[in-house]
Amino acid sequence: MLKQLHDFLPSFPKDLVGIDDHVARVKNLADTASPETRIIVIYGIGGIGKTTLATFIYKELFDKFDCHSRLDDIRETIKNKGMEYVQSLLASHITKSRVHDFGIEMIRLCCSKKKVLILLDDVDSRAHLDNLIGGCDFESGSRIIITCRDKALLKPEYKGYELKEMNREDSLLLFRKCAFEGEQPPIEHVALSSDIVATTGRIPLALVIIGSFLKRKDKGIWIETLEKLKKVPHIDVQQKLKISYNSLGYEEQQMFLDIACFFVGIDKRIVAYLWNDLHYRVDFGLERMMELSLMKVNDNNELRMHDHLRNLGRAIARPVDKEPWECSRLWDEEATTVQRSKATSEHDFAHVYT
Repeated sequence: MLKQLHDFLPSFPKDLVGIDDHVARVKNLADTASPETRIIVIYGIGGIGKTTLATFIYKELFDKFDCHSRLDDIRETIKNKGMEYVQSLLASHITKSRVHDFGIEMIRLCCSKKKVLILLDDVDSRAHLDNLIGGCDFESGSRIIITCRDKALLKPEYKGYELKEMNREDSLLLFRKCAFEGEQPPIEHVALSSDIVATTGRIPLALVIIGSFLKRKDKGIWIETLEKLKKVPHIDVQQKLKISYNSLGYEEQQMFLDIACFFVGIDKRIVAYLWNDLHYRVDFGLERMMELSLMKVNDNNELRMHDHLRNLGRAIARPVDKEPWECSRLWDEEATTVQRSKATSEHDFAHVYT
């Protein structure tokens, strides 16, 4: 079962916009014909497409190596499950069997003299790298691909690749694919499309979310959305995405917040039991959120959500200006603290997760 789950790789649309040049450049840095071990770091702001690019390259290269491991969303996984969990997962992938021990020494032992391909997605600190690949004696030809937001994680021996915003032509193409399903926009929407794209900072995630939201909307909604976007700084991606969240009905908003706070990576059939008990229209709600590109269900039936959207949901559920017991949802340490508080009864909050 472990091998089957690990060997599963996500599928990509055949016509990903603007990725080919980046793939060629990063593969040139990886240069699988070169005998030395190489560590390639893809860095850039959130929502720019680092994970998509790295996973696309990983999928093209993995069968050229003795062993391979793809660890997604490391920052959040370590926060929720701990470094030891991620270490044991990496060792299990490399050995193709369950490894219950953890620690960098175990990883060094498992990786010793093996030609490996490892993808570490969304690394947040040097400590993460030290605890996952520090001091490993990889076989010649091994490749480590890392995605991160902070260029400061690069060491002199690493090969860095900065993923920047899309160019204007690709930005328009991606937006039109989402807003018009690949068709040419009506003449009255051509200038509007360009103006809206200009407000997004040409960040792929924002283009997809906003384009999906505007699909089949009348011109008045487009103009209203453009005015809202103009008031949000380019770098504030989260507030741009909130426009789509605000368009959801009450039930869909509650489902969105549940996923963001608790259920990323959880089988949708399990979560559906909860929502059915609340008499939510589960299939309709999921379909609506997927139509707006706010979440997706992968081939393993797991609920998935981009970290920008997850952070948006958590910011809505847990505003910084409110005390924990005043919020609709709590998770991690705060949930435990509130549950143990004698001053707080069960009905003071709606959802907790520890």
